[in-house]
Amino acid sequence: MKRLFGFAIVLLGLVACSDGDVITNQLIFSGELERCDNFVDEFLIYDINQDPAEALIFIIPRTEFNERLFDSVISEDDPVVFPINENERRFLYRTYNSDPDLCAIVDDGSVVVTADYEAGSGEVELSTSLISFDDDGIPTETEDLNLDGDNDPSTNPTDTDEDGIPDYLDQDDDGDNVPTALEDDNADGDNNPATNPRNTDGDELPDYLDPDDDGDNTPTIEEDENRNGNLFDDFDEESQNINTPRFLDEEASESFEPAPDNFNNYTEQYTTKFIAVDISLQVISYQRATFGTYITSIIISNSEED
Repeated sequence: MKRLFGFAIVLLGLVACSDGDVITNQLIFSGELERCDNFVDEFLIYDINQDPAEALIFIIPRTEFNERLFDSVISEDDPVVFPINENERRFLYRTYNSDPDLCAIVDDGSVVVTADYEAGSGEVELSTSLISFDDDGIPTETEDLNLDGDNDPSTNPTDTDEDGIPDYLDQDDDGDNVPTALEDDNADGDNNPATNPRNTDGDELPDYLDPDDDGDNTPTIEEDENRNGNLFDDFDEESQNINTPRFLDEEASESFEPAPDNFNNYTEQYTTKFIAVDISLQVISYQRATFGTYITSIIISNSEED
């Protein structure tokens, strides 16, 4: 299950003019941050608009410690704090005459900065949270029987096929070599095998949790005649259900040597959150506001777990 985080960041400030009037300024950005990874000495983390062409930019040194901030869990209660100093750690608001390529190594001169405001002080707090999921269509929080009552799938997790990979990280929950995501007819159109699940043999187990989908007493994993790991291309020519794959045909009960277990991948998704504190950019000032979040997704394979 892929999760994407996006929200609007609205920064409001009160700026006093020379005539005593107070002007309220407003910057509206998506909050979905991007990062330049091609600079040797620094990370440039930014939020950008095209109309008007403007950007909020946060710059920090590219060190081994800072590299790990994007794929390590860092609590919001104990964030990493970057004091702004206009040198190594900078926070800027810029406008341009056209859409800039902030990650360009060579500037072709066609994009011009029309306004440049930099914070002289303040700080940015950084925290990073982690969610892991197998992208099988079933929400992580529902892939656990919650026998320990803590509503946390990562503690005492449910592992239906007892293969050492908990269901919320297992693309094949019942270990029958048919991916969980494919054990659903999706008649309800929600791409979630756990809602209105397919149950071919009508027993107490839906197909995605049933090691014998058609109830013919031959495990599904042993109905892969050509042993290629794809059970949808194996048919019994003697069966009345010639167009039904063996593993869904109760008349086709011949057993074959199981193919090797299919490859399993899951995703670790780190969400790095940036909070700007006591930042003043001349045209905009705010005491504490969310600058945005940056997403780092890492694919973990079972070969890396072995």
